[in-house]
Amino acid sequence: MIGLRKYSLFVIIFFLLTQTTAYGLLVSPETQVEGYFYGSYLGGSGRDDIRDLILDPDGNMIVLGGTFSPDFPIVDAYQDTFGGGVQPEEPPYYGGDGFVAMFSAAGELVWSTFLGGSMLENCERGVLVGDEIIVCGVTNSDDLPITGDVGQVSYGGGLGDAFLAVYSTGGELLRSSYFGGSGADVPDDIIVRGNGDVIMVGYTDSDDLPVTGDAFQDSLSGEADGFILKLDPQSLEISYLSYFGGSERDSIGDIEINPVDGFFLTGNTNSGDFPGTDSLEALPFQSSITGSERDIFLARFNEAFELEYATYLGGSEMEDCFGLAVDSQGSAILSGRTWSPDFPTVDAYQPDYSDVEVDGFYTKFSPEGDSLVFSSYLGYNGWDTLNRICVTSEDSILLAGMADTSDFPVVSGFQDSKRSGTDIYLLLLESDGTHLFASYLGGGGMEHPWDCIIDDGYVYVVAQTASSDIITSDDAYMSEYAGNTDGYIFRLQLEEYLAQADSGENQEEDTGSSNYWTSYLVVTVFVVGIFAGWYYFTRKNTQ
Repeated sequence: MIGLRKYSLFVIIFFLLTQTTAYGLLVSPETQVEGYFYGSYLGGSGRDDIRDLILDPDGNMIVLGGTFSPDFPIVDAYQDTFGGGVQPEEPPYYGGDGFVAMFSAAGELVWSTFLGGSMLENCERGVLVGDEIIVCGVTNSDDLPITGDVGQVSYGGGLGDAFLAVYSTGGELLRSSYFGGSGADVPDDIIVRGNGDVIMVGYTDSDDLPVTGDAFQDSLSGEADGFILKLDPQSLEISYLSYFGGSERDSIGDIEINPVDGFFLTGNTNSGDFPGTDSLEALPFQSSITGSERDIFLARFNEAFELEYATYLGGSEMEDCFGLAVDSQGSAILSGRTWSPDFPTVDAYQPDYSDVEVDGFYTKFSPEGDSLVFSSYLGYNGWDTLNRICVTSEDSILLAGMADTSDFPVVSGFQDSKRSGTDIYLLLLESDGTHLFASYLGGGGMEHPWDCIIDDGYVYVVAQTASSDIITSDDAYMSEYAGNTDGYIFRLQLEEYLAQADSGENQEEDTGSSNYWTSYLVVTVFVVGIFAGWYYFTRKNTQ
């Protein structure tokens, strides 16, 4: 019996020593990045979600999203009370209300406000036009705060309408409008052109949108189509409106300015007759749909809203596109996820599908669009995806994704391994696809990045988190997790962080999990050695 107790005690001590010591050998993310980052929660007791980030010229951070928290942090608000809305049991959740908030460059909450009626709202994306913030979102409230007597003043009907809300940089709601027909109309992105026009895109199943006479496509072609809407930011009057889609179901997820001419669109389609893929002079990279459920599309319009180019992108299963960026040469770069073992790859970091759940991907097209510069999977032993993408003025590429495994490559990372659930994964590429920086970012729960920006040496990420222990900075506006899920804001002085990284200027790429298991193995051998010595001398003394 004494021997059994000794053995049980040893097992417990062995487990505790190996676990705590192995983790102790890994330097904590806070220590690695201390002094070079800002990290803060934003939320109340309900479900909160930051969907977009806008930077103003002074470095102030404007964030927007959705909340089900009546106690969401509100400061100097245009709307200081929660409008309402009950959280659905299944996605899409939207928000009970939308919210818009501004943080100073120092990380202080300057103002924040609800935006919502008695049903459900979510602020999806926003853009800065001069000293005004234009926010687009989705609502099914017929009592959304409408002001300014511009645009569409009443709810169109159906499952939801898009809305536009214009705020001053001081947080005052200046004007707002519905946009929608009798069906569901959901915006997904918004940009401002050099001439000040605003373009909003999304998807619709309304067959009664007020299309303009010069529309590329004047009627709904399938179950759902994309829509392209140009409007004046002052009057919110529509100057161009067109459907965009084939005979099945299509949606536009992203729009980006092409610095060469016009703009790019991307999204998802299961239409075999998607516009432009077989009818334009410009040859597509992929002329036919190959997916069992849906493929990605990429389309390029010129300044006159004429379609110049369109292509499918996908393999034999299905794909989702979540990110679009365009470099200075006019090359479109896409990110998302794929279930296809034959997704197109060229000069790939990871040429082969993991064959586990789903893999992320990133793909760069040539400026002409008829070939790929590079295209790669990025996924290992779980549900991995690359959500958002942006480019620097030097054409480097920043990706923010969700990692379900600890096998992702890490380069000068401040967090070497996934902690639990799904973590944020940050990846910075050279214009040719070479990995410059890569790190996990997460806590003990789930993280979902919704937007990323790289600007003047700083990396910014906004996300939704269910972790009570994700890293926060000493100057965080909100350092404690409020519950359910919270928004999360992260800013890293990347250039300064990399300059001081202990790994040196040319750290060899490694996988995060190897660091942990190497430490674990060292400690295990050490503890087993102690036990072997103890056992040997104990046995010797009893003989």
